[in-house]
Amino acid sequence: MIIETSKAYGITVGRCKSRLFNLIKNTDTDSEAAFTLGMMYLKGLNVEQNTHKAMFYLNQARSLGHDKADITFAYLYKYGAPDLEKDPLEAAEFFRCAALFSKDEFKELAFVDEDALWEAFNLFLYGGESREPLCVRSALSVLSDLREKRSPYALYLTGEIYHKGLYGEDIDLEVAYSFYQEAADLGCEEAEEVLNLKPSDSIRHCK
Repeated sequence: MIIETSKAYGITVGRCKSRLFNLIKNTDTDSEAAFTLGMMYLKGLNVEQNTHKAMFYLNQARSLGHDKADITFAYLYKYGAPDLEKDPLEAAEFFRCAALFSKDEFKELAFVDEDALWEAFNLFLYGGESREPLCVRSALSVLSDLREKRSPYALYLTGEIYHKGLYGEDIDLEVAYSFYQEAADLGCEEAEEVLNLKPSDSIRHCK
């Protein structure tokens, strides 16, 4: 029984080493192999956990166009990892990249992940644990991207900017109303609440 168990263990170890060798051999040309190897080192699966090696192979996967590499880097920098400190600004940039799908070497871009854009917006505007803005300009750029997608809450926030004169914009109630109305038409409850305030406070009244 002990001999059979030892043989089985030897076969398993051999298979793991063979798979590892094949992955390493293909990382220069195969994004999935590079990503898989990166995650193995990140989680310590059949290899010793090593964040630096994980980052190397994940970056290789990214350079080969793996669609999950950017979002993986984003969460790594947001939450940190062994031997990797949190970096909310790097996280925000990677979240923004993760929200984009590129075709023909970035000549054609399309948004594919609205949640990632909101992660980027919140980090740029509110920072990490410090709650200090990291880059208001970048946050507003992301908000513009979300607005192009006709995100109801992004339209509401834009209305609020013009309603209250935030981030260097002049107060413009007519513009604010148009954004609130568009957001409300798309089902944004916050925008509906602003539009339905009592007449003396309502932006409808001020329009």
